[in-house]
Amino acid sequence: MTRSDRLKPIVKIAESHEKEAARMLGLQQRLLDQYETKLGELLSWRKEYREQFQQAGKQGIQASKMHDYQAFLQRLDLAISQQRQMIEQAIYHYEQHKKNWQSKRSRTQALDKTVDRFKKQEQREETRKEQKELDEHAQRRFQTHEE
Repeated sequence: MTRSDRLKPIVKIAESHEKEAARMLGLQQRLLDQYETKLGELLSWRKEYREQFQQAGKQGIQASKMHDYQAFLQRLDLAISQQRQMIEQAIYHYEQHKKNWQSKRSRTQALDKTVDRFKKQEQREETRKEQKELDEHAQRRFQTHEE
């Protein structure tokens, strides 16, 4: 068995690990996208609600209604703050998964290069061996013609 053949199972394992790391990176990206979408929705709701609150204030509003508006805006602000924290955590996890995938990718590429190098070396050795056999065969034929 050649050196390149012996490395094939290792390369397959490395490729499998790389694919799994890429899958996890994709999941983390989708999660981050969801969190950012949710933040956008929360910000949009706060803007709309604040505009409604300001409009109601211009027309005159009961104290209890004003208190309800303010309480709801505070809850929205808290939700926005929490969503931003979730995004920060998701970004951190995304970066960790990205580094892991890059590491796995580098390992796979290094193994691929090593296998390619071994294959080229094996091909050169095979070519030299064939050439040597042809030379020996030609020399034997030449020697039998001289006798």
